[in-house]
Amino acid sequence: MVFGIWIPLLVVIGFASSRTGSDFATEFEIPASESNDVQMLLEANNPDRAGFSGEIVFTSPAGVDSDAVRDAMTELFTKVGQVEGVTVTSPYDVEGQINTSRTTAFASIDATIRSQTALIALGEEIRAIGKPYETSDLRIEYGGNIFAGFELPASEAYGLLAAIIILV
Repeated sequence: MVFGIWIPLLVVIGFASSRTGSDFATEFEIPASESNDVQMLLEANNPDRAGFSGEIVFTSPAGVDSDAVRDAMTELFTKVGQVEGVTVTSPYDVEGQINTSRTTAFASIDATIRSQTALIALGEEIRAIGKPYETSDLRIEYGGNIFAGFELPASEAYGLLAAIIILV
């Protein structure tokens, strides 16, 4: 009797839900708020700074002002700046981005990309552009939202494995 009622009910519900379709969407809008107002203001007045940011940090025992380091990093910043949607602020163009001993500096990167998958691809592309410039005398590191990565923690993997075993 229980199966005679529940099975037809599930079939009817399944049929009805398949006919009405889903309202699945991946669009996201920030509700009216101060942070949304600031984001819209940035997009209107300075679109190059309305996305995600990152840094290219480099250090050299010879100093960041040595000709070899300066030439290599200026070339790297030019190549990164040619990537669509990316703006680079070189430490050689503004003050405050080189340490007092002149051995470490950073360039600021702004990306107007909004998609997470595109942002991950951008970070990998910039790392690939910078790889040939790394030498024993020039160390380059990357930081910020553009270069953030995510790995599934081991505890999550164990939890998923346990759920699969229990459900199967």
